[in-house]
Amino acid sequence: SGTPSGTGTTRYAGRSSAGYGARVTSEGRDVGAAVADLELLMAERADVLEELSLPEKQISSKYHYDERGSELFEQITRLDEYYPTRLETALLREWMPRWVADLGLATMVELGAGNAEKSRIILDAMRDHGSAKVYVPVDVSADFLRETARRLSSEYPSLDITPAIADITAPIPLEENLPGPKWVAFLGSTIGNFEHDAAIELLRHVADVMGQGDEFLLGIDLRPGPQRAQRTERRIR
Repeated sequence: SGTPSGTGTTRYAGRSSAGYGARVTSEGRDVGAAVADLELLMAERADVLEELSLPEKQISSKYHYDERGSELFEQITRLDEYYPTRLETALLREWMPRWVADLGLATMVELGAGNAEKSRIILDAMRDHGSAKVYVPVDVSADFLRETARRLSSEYPSLDITPAIADITAPIPLEENLPGPKWVAFLGSTIGNFEHDAAIELLRHVADVMGQGDEFLLGIDLRPGPQRAQRTERRIR
């Protein structure tokens, strides 16, 4: 079973349910990136055909998030009805300086980074503390991700920004020997959109990439309600 949506049934409604493992660079496209994109396209085509051949037809919501879909999602987060972004941003501004000072974290891996608006609060705290070394944003839209990486590279010239396209429902492909300690961030209450088994599997993958001294930063809305969701849906139609 899946989550009902305006376009049918989706297996994973998570914002960051991304494509198959591949790396991109903020400097631009190269042959390796082009080959990775082609392999991704072929894998996605097979995935969609398989989903549409099921008795209960479905399409994973990761296919909503091309560059335009990612832009629309960012607009949705600015609606008055979409309160999680405002509250989470306020909490990050309040707590990040203290947490970074206590933990001395050097690397942040963010699942479903989007435009990295909230990420900047964390990166600013890491930079101000003098511990920031690497940022690995993970997202579904390669073009959107490249643009985000390009902007961040100009804003944080001393930070090693290594964007990645990766299916977070599968093992998370991280480079070995990232500076530690690191934290894996999964914000926006996105985990609440996953079915139970898929959420457990995602958390297992997160645990697999964490080592001694690493931390997991998870944003969860503890008071979701169908009326709020319905009001937001009406606004974006």
